[in-house]
Amino acid sequence: MPSREKRQGQEFRSKPLWVAWLFLIICLTAFIFILVYGYFDVIYELMQHGIARGISSGYFYGASAVLLFSVISGLMILLLTRKPTRVIVTAEQIYVSRGKEVYTLALNAITQLDLQERVTYYLLIPVHQQQIRISTGNQNIILYSSLRKFSQLADLLSERIYPGIFIRTRQAIQAGQSIEFGEITISRDGIIYQNRFYQWSELKGSWITKEALIIQLAGKNEENIRLLVRKLPNLPVAIRILNEYNRVNIK
Repeated sequence: MPSREKRQGQEFRSKPLWVAWLFLIICLTAFIFILVYGYFDVIYELMQHGIARGISSGYFYGASAVLLFSVISGLMILLLTRKPTRVIVTAEQIYVSRGKEVYTLALNAITQLDLQERVTYYLLIPVHQQQIRISTGNQNIILYSSLRKFSQLADLLSERIYPGIFIRTRQAIQAGQSIEFGEITISRDGIIYQNRFYQWSELKGSWITKEALIIQLAGKNEENIRLLVRKLPNLPVAIRILNEYNRVNIK
C-alpha cells in the first residue's frame, strides 16, 4: 500500500513570516522609544529656535529614519502575505490554491516549465526572488520562493514534467516539425536563429555557462550564437535535444 503522502501528493505551503512581523514590531518600538525620548528636546528646540532648528534634532532624524524603514518593511510584508499559496503535487496533477483561486493542471498537459529569478522593487528597494513558471498554453501559473522547501518543489516538478516535455518535443521534431526555444527554432535539419537557417553540419559545438548557451559556428568568420539562459524556455529540454544533434558541454 502506498503511503498517505504518496497517494495525496507532496504539499508545499507559504513560509511563515512571523520573523518579518517581529522585525516590524521591533522597528516600530524603536521608533516610539526614540520619538518619546526625544519629544521634549524637539519641542524645546522648536519653541526656542523655531521649526528649522527643531527638525535638525538628531532625535527627529533618527525617529524619521526608523519610521520610514518600518513603513517599507510593513508594505513588503503586506505584499508577500496578501495571497497565501498552497501547492500539492501528485503523480499526475498539480494543485495550486492562492487565496480564493484554485488551479488544477495535469502534468502531461504542461508545455513549459522554467525556473527564473525575478527582481521586484518595493519602494525602490530591489528584492531578488526565484520563481517557477508553469504553462499549459492556455493557463499560466507562477510559484514564488516564498513557498517552504522551494528548491525541493522545483526539483520535484523538473523530475515529473521535463521527461514528458522532452519525449513530446523529440517526437514532434522527428516527425518534421520545428520547435521554438526562445530565440532559436530547432528542427531535424538544423536550427533557425535571427531568420537564418544553419544546418547541423555548420555548427561546430555548443557549451552552456551560468548565463548563456553558446553555439559555435564552423565558419572561421562567423560569430558565435549567444542565447541568454533566462530567455530560453524549457532549458533542460533544449539542451537534451541539442545533445542528440550537436554535443553541448557544461562549463
